[in-house]
Amino acid sequence: MGIEILLGVVVFPIAQKVGEKWIDRIATGIDEYSVQLLKQVVSDPAKEQDVKDYIQDNPEVARKLEQNILDTMQSPDTVASLRATVVPPRGEILKYYAELISWIVRSGNRLGRNFVLKGFLNGELHLSYFIIDRDTFEDSDIVHIVGDNNLKIFPTSGVKIYVERLDSTETRDEKFKMLNEVAMDDDFGRLRFEDYGELPQIEEIYERYVVYENTFKKADEVLGIPIRTEGFRDLPIEKQEELRIATFSPIPIMIESLGEQFEDRITTLENLKKAIEAAMQ
Repeated sequence: MGIEILLGVVVFPIAQKVGEKWIDRIATGIDEYSVQLLKQVVSDPAKEQDVKDYIQDNPEVARKLEQNILDTMQSPDTVASLRATVVPPRGEILKYYAELISWIVRSGNRLGRNFVLKGFLNGELHLSYFIIDRDTFEDSDIVHIVGDNNLKIFPTSGVKIYVERLDSTETRDEKFKMLNEVAMDDDFGRLRFEDYGELPQIEEIYERYVVYENTFKKADEVLGIPIRTEGFRDLPIEKQEELRIATFSPIPIMIESLGEQFEDRITTLENLKKAIEAAMQ
């Protein structure tokens, strides 16, 4: 992920919520002048672009800062960094997952379409499908914690998350690119239902495992309408050991793949800018 994306979607938003202690956390090994520039953004968001320009002009600072951010994202320190003063300290892992998913949905929603990310909480070979109904999407309440031991996605939030496990990183990356192109090409920014409708939909997330549901069986049970299920997986509503969450390591892959999609937008805008400048010469 480019350093500009990291600054825009990770460093600055967190710094403006948490304060200078977040800058201190990610600035290990960086010269004091650069650290002070980063801290200016905490009190004056208008300086964001000046800091980005400085970082871009100083590749060694950019390299070190990027590595520090990614190292932090891969460690339990993420709990303190992403939620910090926003979420109470009790039940840290679960509350971190809630904050992370809410942050991804809010950030990804700026794409103006459904989107797919590489990885999921439990594994690097997964794809995460974020299906957002823009007519009913509620930014304020996306997930909620139930009884201090699991979290659920608000049914009224307009957000659904589906998960698919692939056999290799190559297959995962190819499908990631293809599916996001499908959503970009759709007039309403939607993925085709046949691309994700058979997949397990997230129902509950616990600290160490995920429970998902078979949406076809769910509809059959609730509506009492016979629904044809041949060809679809038999997905019991129970604890899924294969989705066991063991480490934080897949999470940076999700963040990076979200950044890749914004980088594509930045590249497109940059090309447009160059074309306009060329036409004016």
